[in-house]
Amino acid sequence: MGHLLATVNPESADRITGPIPPGVGGWVVYIARPGEGRSGSQEFPALIMKQRESNGLDLLVFYGVEDIGERPNMPPVDADHPFPGWKFCTEAEPEKYEPSRLNKMREELDSLKKDVLGEYQSPPRSVIDLLAEFEKMLRDFGKRLKALEG
Repeated sequence: MGHLLATVNPESADRITGPIPPGVGGWVVYIARPGEGRSGSQEFPALIMKQRESNGLDLLVFYGVEDIGERPNMPPVDADHPFPGWKFCTEAEPEKYEPSRLNKMREELDSLKKDVLGEYQSPPRSVIDLLAEFEKMLRDFGKRLKALEG
């Protein structure tokens, strides 16, 4: 959006400046016109190939694995122009931190340890340490074997 108003009132900022798409190589959602969709879907991922000054985008639309099409100078979708066009991808928001959630994860981890180890105690050294020691023993054995052969 690029305007300070975007931090307070994004809808008003869009009315002032219009949506600014990501640059070349970015992703948007292509909204197909009726009859153009595949498998009952009208929305498809699209890669931006070129950005026009009119906010139009040249898109590479991925309808399916082997079904790709080019769509030149596609405008953004709005109330006056519902299709064909593009809209922003909705990004997933990270989950909010909650201490109770962390405690629940710790309890699940403890339960998993009991399931894996059973009645046995955790080993005093990690598996990685044991593997490193074993690898060192094999190297030393190989050196001694070469010395005996040579």
